[in-house]
Amino acid sequence: MLSDDVFRSRLLATIESLRYFVPSIADVARCEEQSDTGFWKLTMSPQTAGACPVELILHSSQRYDIMVGNEVYEDREIVSLEHFVPLLEAISEGHVKERTYYSIATGALVSRTTFVRYQFGVWQDGSFLSDVPVDDNALSWEDRHFLPYRRGKI
Repeated sequence: MLSDDVFRSRLLATIESLRYFVPSIADVARCEEQSDTGFWKLTMSPQTAGACPVELILHSSQRYDIMVGNEVYEDREIVSLEHFVPLLEAISEGHVKERTYYSIATGALVSRTTFVRYQFGVWQDGSFLSDVPVDDNALSWEDRHFLPYRRGKI
């Protein structure tokens, strides 16, 4: 964990970098920024159907919350502030996959994991939707892929 002064300085630089990124997608997504004591939030809502909305909240407590698609991941530790701009760029480029796992025996939802392929590798996070333990060999899954915010011409 960084000292508060060092973290605050890097946080402000990251926020400025994110603000610099936003105009590059402003014609294909509605972007809203909000801040208050202790947090800064950016919401990106794409105009393209099938593209992935995202909301990022950076907290002064060196934690972050992120909503990718419909999945919300809260109170995650900020390991590196340098990852957020490339992460949001990758989401806007459509490099997002949401995998939903089901029990083969019952068809019940078991868990969901979100993957974002970006320049530092793969960001992933997930949540269990069922308290029932299931053997990994007893699962099936479906993948949902998201489109880029900016569609190419055919």
